[in-house]
Amino acid sequence: MEAAQLRLKEAGIAPELEQQISSIEDSSKETMIAYILKEAVTNVIGHSNATVCKIRVIQTNNYLHLQVEDNGGYDNMLSQDGNGLDGIRKRVSLMKGEAHFHKRINGGLHLIVKVPMQTEGGNSNDSFAVGG
Repeated sequence: MEAAQLRLKEAGIAPELEQQISSIEDSSKETMIAYILKEAVTNVIGHSNATVCKIRVIQTNNYLHLQVEDNGGYDNMLSQDGNGLDGIRKRVSLMKGEAHFHKRINGGLHLIVKVPMQTEGGNSNDSFAVGG
């Protein structure tokens, strides 16, 4: 979260952060979430022309929810390859989660990621491939 906040500020985008989780016990899951957040922030900085980016990380009912929302423009970004959104989808899929991308009515993109804190049939020490 701190790195995302710094990168947004350096790009002239006002970050609004909400974090309602102290830590993620599974270090590989934490790394995956960090990669997803990094890619989402990279897309906001590189493609959106946003002035504000809201980031929320919340844990509820054994799920981790990550939301990244900006006020920029994403006219054709959802259908283009190579913009990082496919990488986000793949990482979320590895964690048996869901990723949704929505264009905001007033401009910008709203990314919603929901991943289980524990993989079904697994335990809190499940590990995931993080390359990419």
